[in-house]
Amino acid sequence: MIEENMNIKQFTIKYHVALIFTFLFTLLIYSSRLIFFSLSIDTEVLINSYHNQMRLWIGIGRFSLAFLKYIFSFIPYNYYLSVSLMLLFFSLAIFYLYFIIYKYCNIKNSNIKIIIFSCIIISSPIIAEQFYFTLQCAEIALCFLLFDLALYLFLKGLFNEKLKYILLSTFFFAFCYGAYQSFIVLMISMLVFILLLDYKNDKKIKINVFLKFSFIYFLLSLSIYSLINNITLMIFSIPRDTYIYDYILWGKLPISTNIKQISISLFQIFCFNNPYYQFGYIMLFIILFKDIIKNKNNLLNTVLDVLFALSPFITVFLLAQAEPIRAQIARPIVVALGIVLLLKKQSKLLIVMSILLIISQSFVTMYFFYESHQVYERDKKLATTIIDRIHNNPKNKKVVFIGQKKNLSHLISSEAIDSSFFEWDGASLMGINYRAIGFLKYLKYNVEYLEPYDYENANDLINIMGFDWNSNEIKIYENNNTIIIRLFDKIDSPFF
Repeated sequence: MIEENMNIKQFTIKYHVALIFTFLFTLLIYSSRLIFFSLSIDTEVLINSYHNQMRLWIGIGRFSLAFLKYIFSFIPYNYYLSVSLMLLFFSLAIFYLYFIIYKYCNIKNSNIKIIIFSCIIISSPIIAEQFYFTLQCAEIALCFLLFDLALYLFLKGLFNEKLKYILLSTFFFAFCYGAYQSFIVLMISMLVFILLLDYKNDKKIKINVFLKFSFIYFLLSLSIYSLINNITLMIFSIPRDTYIYDYILWGKLPISTNIKQISISLFQIFCFNNPYYQFGYIMLFIILFKDIIKNKNNLLNTVLDVLFALSPFITVFLLAQAEPIRAQIARPIVVALGIVLLLKKQSKLLIVMSILLIISQSFVTMYFFYESHQVYERDKKLATTIIDRIHNNPKNKKVVFIGQKKNLSHLISSEAIDSSFFEWDGASLMGINYRAIGFLKYLKYNVEYLEPYDYENANDLINIMGFDWNSNEIKIYENNNTIIIRLFDKIDSPFF
């Protein structure tokens, strides 16, 4: 039995300074999202076709996300409300994640440790990539809070030998998994870290018991998730989408290529010029390496250190490639856990390096959001120019976009945050048309979605006409019932 220490109310009161600072820091990092409106990729789908977006989420196994969006949609979609709720939910989630570790792992605590831990995570550009998608940011942030609850109940049941809490936890975890599948990687990383910390400190629970209950826990949670997912698909008559499975490269490429992709994905975290990782993982690996050397005769300690370091990369090994940045939510949390909580005493150098990491990450994240707003404004200006050129399409002709408008103005490139509606999905079967037309419809312009053959016919036509791709201006060509708009940059597409 574990001896109870501070409860959540006592912890909140004692460390209210850290809680307030965490919220204010979150507000600072995401301030441009509150000050400047910016429509994220995918949000135009939610606004233009709410039910199609719900079906899409259910089709890829995100029934919890659809459920939460339905609950929140009793209020019409509001950008500022979504961002505000995200800021509140996420800052609370990070603060109380620390509380859970404190409660069950017997760590020395202070306001400074909580603040550094929270700021490393909140300032992370990886987390920013996730919360860039404003159509779901409030719901995902709420699931971070529910994840805390699931973790708390599991550990309460495990350390106090009460099965009812573990069983209750499986439902909350299955719900989180049903909102975003990356929560399973985060849960694995958290459990490995707690096992490592418990082994180093008190050894309150036997490792074989921990592993046994963890295995049963994941098995039950995934079974509940699978059951609810299948029932939801059946009720709404939605076919299972292959979106998640399409990322898996095993069996599609030579094994040597798969191994190369895995290696690239792992080694990129050590690149200083990578805006998403910077030197956080280098700090973590130095700490773990020193711990392994210090305990070189302790094989189990070494194994747990290695497992903890590799736990956020489980998906890389399963997919044979790096998952999208927005799905890597476990990585900054693992970095914060290792830097702040793995050592019993932090040196002044480590504290200084942690602060430098926070400052560096904050600059990148805030720049990304500033650039996101600039891209949105440029997209609106380009949309207005196009509509003026075709006189708002009075004859209801089909509008087909050929090419794209690349964003070349950024100092630091992101995966999605600084993407244009006239660039995103450029290499897909429909080029940028689905995104660009969706954006125009969001702006209330008179355009309609296309069929693949419309895009194919337009491509064939401009190839015959020999459009000049060296020209730096928009070219418009009207052919029967179609208006072809050739943008500035040619797309290297596998389809055309």
